[in-house]
Formats: sequence, C-alpha cells, structure tokens
Amino acid sequence: MTSTSGTPRLAELERDRGRLAAADAQARHAALAAGTAQRAIVAAVAARDATAAAEWMSRHTRDFRRGYEVAGIDLATEVAEALGDARLS
Repeated sequence: MTSTSGTPRLAELERDRGRLAAADAQARHAALAAGTAQRAIVAAVAARDATAAAEWMSRHTRDFRRGYEVAGIDLATEVAEALGDARLS
C-alpha cells in the first residue's frame, strides 16, 4: 500500500491518523450525549417526572454500555485494572 507520499509506512500512518480522527469525533459526540442525558435526568428528577427520568436513565446506561463495547472493555473491569494503575485499587 502506498500513498501520495510514496512509502507504505507513511500510507499506514495516514490511515491511522484518519482512524484516530474518527475515534476522537465519536468520543466528543459521546461526551456531549452523556452530558445531555445527565442534565435531562436531573431535570426530570427535579420535576418529579419518574417516566422521563427512567427513559433518560435507560438511554444513558445503554449508551454507556455501547461505549464500553466499542472500546473493547469488559463492563466487569475495575477502573484500576483498565487504567493499569495499582494506586487506584
């Protein structure tokens, strides 16, 4: 595989850069969606709207689970294990 640069390694790096950019965009979207969901949950609880709170919480947990699946992280993984940092355990 070659690119306009003419070397296979540069072509590989260009492809990886594109993948990282896409992953970054997905992460930014996920963060915005999580914030939206969290604000909606708080607003629904404050309004004593149990139905809306439950719907938003369901959506939020589903998105959280999907994020872990996309990242290839088992939901049972402890934070310290995921980070590889024994100080957190």
